[in-house]
Amino acid sequence: MNLNRTKSKLILPLVLFLLFPFTLQAAMRSDSYIIYENVHHTFDGPVISGVGQSVSGTDATITWNTDVIADAFVVYDTDSGFGASKEQGSSVKSATSHSVAVSGLSANTTYYYRVRSQRVNGGLTTDMTSRSFTTGSAGAGTTPPTPASPSGGGGILVIDKTDKEPPVITDVAVSAVSSDTAVMTWETDEEATSFVEYGQNTDYGATYGQWATSTSHSVTLINLQSETDYNFRVLSSDSWGNVGYSVNQTFITIPGGEEPVEPGEVPVEPGEVPAEPDEAGIAAEATRLALEFIGRLFPEVSLNELGPAGIAGIGSLEELSRLL
Repeated sequence: MNLNRTKSKLILPLVLFLLFPFTLQAAMRSDSYIIYENVHHTFDGPVISGVGQSVSGTDATITWNTDVIADAFVVYDTDSGFGASKEQGSSVKSATSHSVAVSGLSANTTYYYRVRSQRVNGGLTTDMTSRSFTTGSAGAGTTPPTPASPSGGGGILVIDKTDKEPPVITDVAVSAVSSDTAVMTWETDEEATSFVEYGQNTDYGATYGQWATSTSHSVTLINLQSETDYNFRVLSSDSWGNVGYSVNQTFITIPGGEEPVEPGEVPVEPGEVPAEPDEAGIAAEATRLALEFIGRLFPEVSLNELGPAGIAGIGSLEELSRLL
């Protein structure tokens, strides 16, 4: 056994780990993308370049480029020390060419500003160069400049999705509501997961469902409280991670011990009394039940001798025994 070769195989990975202390652990995977978490590597902030400005009355448009995809914010103040600064912009990280329209400014006023961008997976850069512009009179206007062309790109950890449309949810329904369960069903226009958010208010607080994908969905909620109003909405996500939500709906669980309520069934309200059947109806029903009972006991009995009066013409068990 070559000990020197064995030591080198063990030492090299250790040296690489010490020199490059980061790990990547896959958190979610599909056929379309992989998202990683627990990234123990500090990314440098984006490189900012090409800062420009344009003023139109009391509005200003600030443009700049970054070397990687990042968000865009403008920090501004009438004080060059930025003691009471404000900011406007967007936290969407989707471009390397940025344009932020700063509005709500005072007329004929000098403003100092800085631009700031943060890339995907961290890395924040604030261009500390203090620039300024002066607004014009209210109502005055000029044509905003064409945004600067994008600069060179850079690597990012998560590739942008090509499908950004969430599943369309339709036909949401509630069925089989009992004292402690309820069944939610719905349809989606594409294969998607099945989950229900529910609770006693629109904050919900509980989620239940399954990751298996389908276009027809059914989720049974269990361990509910009886005689309780519940709010719920259903949600389904496709293989790209786009999530669709339904509007909020409600249902009420029934008192314990009662039969589940199916769609279309309406429980009899207190005070309602079902109509009494008439005598002819009672006699007809009694005849039907008696014949059914006799048929089960004596399947080979002939009832041909009953005559037109039927079972109602038999006055005693002795008469009935003659037919057996």
